[in-house]
Amino acid sequence: LVRHLDNDYKNVKVSNLEYYYEYEEYLLHGNNKKCRKCKNLLNKKQYVKNKYFKDNLSPICKKCKLDIRRTVMSLITDIYSKQKLHSKTRGHPPPKYTFKEFKKWILSIKNFKVLYKNWVKSGYEKNFRPSVDRLDSTKGYSFDNIRLVTWKENNNANHINNVKPIIVEDKLVDTKTVYSSSKEFATKMNFNTDTVYSAARRGTFLANQYIVRFFRL
Repeated sequence: LVRHLDNDYKNVKVSNLEYYYEYEEYLLHGNNKKCRKCKNLLNKKQYVKNKYFKDNLSPICKKCKLDIRRTVMSLITDIYSKQKLHSKTRGHPPPKYTFKEFKKWILSIKNFKVLYKNWVKSGYEKNFRPSVDRLDSTKGYSFDNIRLVTWKENNNANHINNVKPIIVEDKLVDTKTVYSSSKEFATKMNFNTDTVYSAARRGTFLANQYIVRFFRL
């Protein structure tokens, strides 16, 4: 068999290849595996499964994979990907900017570096993770409707929005019901909470059956 000396399977230079016997490899590593990134010899339990590799394990250990996901570029990519996903879930159009434009925008914000450093210093605590919040939750993602905040600030803003009482008119059975929050009604009817809240702000139909409005005493 042939072994890649630097564990980079894409590097097929002769200087990086070495012949070996399969039994020799077993004796050398046994139940351990060398991480391609950190170069540490770790127990195979420290690797996630990956069917595209001969040993059915990822060439990078779990810790290194997690570190990669925490880099600036990975963070920005993740935020943008979730914006596209959430837009589809809420029935909104996709973000009004490309990934390239979004990356340029977020890197141009002076506070981004501060938020990112604070997230790192916190040991990557979820509450400190940089996040993008919509100023008007009834609208989609556009540069005039977003702001950079921490995950905690974003979550608190959503919580405040979703705890307002709402009144729901069911046009099929001609009833009116007051719910303590958008979330309560959404949970009962298996709707998306943001979709219910958006309908309440507009006072519009939901699922062609319910008229949702904020309830005022």
